[in-house]
Amino acid sequence: MKVKSDHHVSISAFAYLFSELVQYQSTLGLRFLERLIHRERQVKRELSCVAILQFLSSQCWQALFGKLAESLERSSDKEDEYMIQDARPLTNLYVSIPLNLGHLSCASYIAGVARGILHGANFPAEVSAHFIHAESQRTVYLIKFN
Repeated sequence: MKVKSDHHVSISAFAYLFSELVQYQSTLGLRFLERLIHRERQVKRELSCVAILQFLSSQCWQALFGKLAESLERSSDKEDEYMIQDARPLTNLYVSIPLNLGHLSCASYIAGVARGILHGANFPAEVSAHFIHAESQRTVYLIKFN
């Protein structure tokens, strides 16, 4: 029996798998928020952007990663932009990004979860992850409210 040495994955199979992964990731934040609210019966509904971001960077971060986010800051340029900083996010601990891939950040997955939490709490926002190339290996999550 002869085995083919070059394996190819069909584009349609890859597209379907990738689509399902993205759809699952987009609902993960909402599911996590519902679970956290159910488990912590004392959680109240936040009514301001700052309050929901404090909830996200403290209680949600603690439940997800076992630690608080390093800081929560408001952008000095725009009123509707905030930044959550985290030193060494879990998704980046064991992954080395080659230089030829540029600004790829595995923390984008965490940004998607944060976006789902914010959307689930009725605070639509776009969240992106930006890796700071320094010794501290910090990641900044930029949050832009709609």
